[in-house]
Amino acid sequence: MYYRLAGRSPFHSHALHKRYGKVVRVSPNELSYIDADAWRGIYGHGNTALPRDTRATPRARDNEPAMISIDDMEEHRHQRNIFSPAFSNRALKEQEPILLKHINLFVKRVREKGVSASGRGIDLVQWLNFTTFDIMGDLAFGKPLGLLENAEYTPWVRNTFAGIKIFALRSAIAYYVPSVDRLIPLFMSRSLQEKRRAHVKYTADQVHARLARQTDQPDIWTLVLRSYEGMNKNVRLTMGQMESNASLFMVAGTETTATLLSGAVYLLACRPAALDRLTKEIRGTFARKGDMTIDSLPRLPFLNAVVEEAFRLYPPVPDAQFRRTPREGAEIAGELVPGEATVFVTQYAAFRSPENFEAPDEFLPERWLPDADESLAYHEIRLMLSYLLWHFDLELCKESDDWMDQKVYALWAKKPLMVKVTPVGGH
Repeated sequence: MYYRLAGRSPFHSHALHKRYGKVVRVSPNELSYIDADAWRGIYGHGNTALPRDTRATPRARDNEPAMISIDDMEEHRHQRNIFSPAFSNRALKEQEPILLKHINLFVKRVREKGVSASGRGIDLVQWLNFTTFDIMGDLAFGKPLGLLENAEYTPWVRNTFAGIKIFALRSAIAYYVPSVDRLIPLFMSRSLQEKRRAHVKYTADQVHARLARQTDQPDIWTLVLRSYEGMNKNVRLTMGQMESNASLFMVAGTETTATLLSGAVYLLACRPAALDRLTKEIRGTFARKGDMTIDSLPRLPFLNAVVEEAFRLYPPVPDAQFRRTPREGAEIAGELVPGEATVFVTQYAAFRSPENFEAPDEFLPERWLPDADESLAYHEIRLMLSYLLWHFDLELCKESDDWMDQKVYALWAKKPLMVKVTPVGGH
């Protein structure tokens, strides 16, 4: 519990596995793993996945649970199937103009800030967050949040960041001291409760406003409503489910993508040879920025390798996702685990283990050649990283040398990433 509250849990897990091996019994009823067989046995696919350990997820008291928090696997599968058309390959192709609209604005704003900085660095974490939130705002609310235009976070976005940390802290308390977690709402100040209600209301208002608008824009709701054709009304999403899942998308589709991009920029800047190789691959392949598309970028082998290696060294969700074995027990990594046990894989520890990777602490994109993924996150990451390196030369500022020394509260508590950006002539 101490390490989770202190934001050091993934690093503590890594130290334990370095000392004791692939499986560590971290408490009388908890097993931590770092190998691929355990990952398949715990998280699997569909019916093969073990159920979430609900003790580690405090329930929202003022709205319906989003997909990620649903205990009923049938209901989880039902909602996932409803949303799947909005994240299909066909949908991604339709949504490409939305992505490019915001990425081009990102390039414009970074150029303006880079020039005005007069050789000093700019905080790329901030600008990457602005971009991913505006993109997902367009997809989940039907309009951007205006972060790129105004160059600042809105109160709703600031509350989202604060909410991630509060959720992580409450999850630790709910798991280890559930009686204390039940008392927390009683001690919340009126001001904090009002901020929480205002945050939930803003999300609901944005969803209601979007559903009230008639639009052909291929956002999430256009594609979900299109999938309703021929569907029984009794199995459609309730308004509460729409609101809670929109809120989920505004975290899952923003903070994690910006995190991976920030990590990729930092790792590239720390290894100039890799940065030079990727920059040459991008600029040597595309004569015009318009040629960089979700169809063309997956063909760049080193770009795909850089993205995979950034995921390995700086996973957007580095901490453990707790699962619970059924009453009859479960086989994990070839061993029978008793029922009602908590089991998990900590991504940070697994990806940094010499059991799984040679030179695990080194940034070596070459280990992934060749590879390409086709999900929304990967397409968005490839587009943003390619547009950034096509337009700018990057240099890490000295004050960000130790940028990866961060705490973790479910997600990384990122520090400013100060980078000098120099526009490339003719681009």
